[in-house]
Amino acid sequence: MESMVSIESDVGEQFEDFFRTDDWSTFKIGADYYLNNAAMLLKKDINHCENNLKLLFRNIQKRIYIGIACEFLLKATYLKLGYVINKRKDNNDPAGNFPFKHQDVSQDKFSKKNTVMLNDLLQTLFSIVDFKTERSVVEKGLRIGKVFRNKEGHVICPSHEYVAQNYRDIEESLKVIYKVVFNQSLNISIAFAEGDVGLFEIDS
Repeated sequence: MESMVSIESDVGEQFEDFFRTDDWSTFKIGADYYLNNAAMLLKKDINHCENNLKLLFRNIQKRIYIGIACEFLLKATYLKLGYVINKRKDNNDPAGNFPFKHQDVSQDKFSKKNTVMLNDLLQTLFSIVDFKTERSVVEKGLRIGKVFRNKEGHVICPSHEYVAQNYRDIEESLKVIYKVVFNQSLNISIAFAEGDVGLFEIDS
């Protein structure tokens, strides 16, 4: 009889990969996709749900999308700049500490099962990208996105205090990352409150 652990392992193997530098564009496309949806999603887009719960699940979905997009954007950044996002098999590897350049390591030293956690990506980001005076802007938005991803992926709060500044901080953070890392101009407005108009446009 197949054990539950082996079931998890078997299914997990479907997602195993050692991500290469040219995979950055796929992660970036994923970030674009989720941010576009986060910005534009409306109550009327929420199906299979009672009317009185549509706003709740629209808001949850927006925050989850933002959180996923932040992680994908960070991973796209590391890959684009030539860094490995897979975890080492041995944390005591003498090659040194994260982050590792693809050109400096052997693929067999890294796990195909796991990638570096979002918090570690965030902590190390500023050692590989110089955001100059806008570092705090970038960090604040990403940390809010991290909380959104973690909380909305684990619990459902029937009520949630809407803090508009959280979304403005995320938007400003994303604009800087798109400009500095990807040389793109991002226009984004995450529609949340009544009367807000969603916007997601990228100019290269």
